[in-house]
Amino acid sequence: MLFIKNTPVDQILSVVEMIEAIEEALKELRLGRGFDLPRRRIHHPNRMIFGLLPGSVHGLMGTYLQTDLDRRLHNETVILYSVETGEPLILFQNCSINEARTGAAGGIGAKYLARKDSQAAAVLGSQAHAVMHFKQRTRSDL
Repeated sequence: MLFIKNTPVDQILSVVEMIEAIEEALKELRLGRGFDLPRRRIHHPNRMIFGLLPGSVHGLMGTYLQTDLDRRLHNETVILYSVETGEPLILFQNCSINEARTGAAGGIGAKYLARKDSQAAAVLGSQAHAVMHFKQRTRSDL
């Protein structure tokens, strides 16, 4: 199993590759060839949150796991398995995948929903999410 820790995903995949991968996964979900479940969260009395977001597409299945305490302590883990063997293939830890995924989805939304002659865009979000939305939206080919 490959283990990647503290390496931002945008150093592994380009912005274009991220958008293409997310767009393809969304198409597979729409066509019934991908599967996901709604996000689940556990809210601990000490304000720690544990989040779980599972899915499967293109011969892989996995989950995004997140812990968060008041937006101060934040950790994320993604683990992917083979659907053929059930073997764990890769584990990403603290690689900014959530920001990249959210930004790519925003870029895809803008691609299909924005007017072609648009000259301005509003970026709604905070911290890393807003930065990634801006990076995705300012791509010239969207």
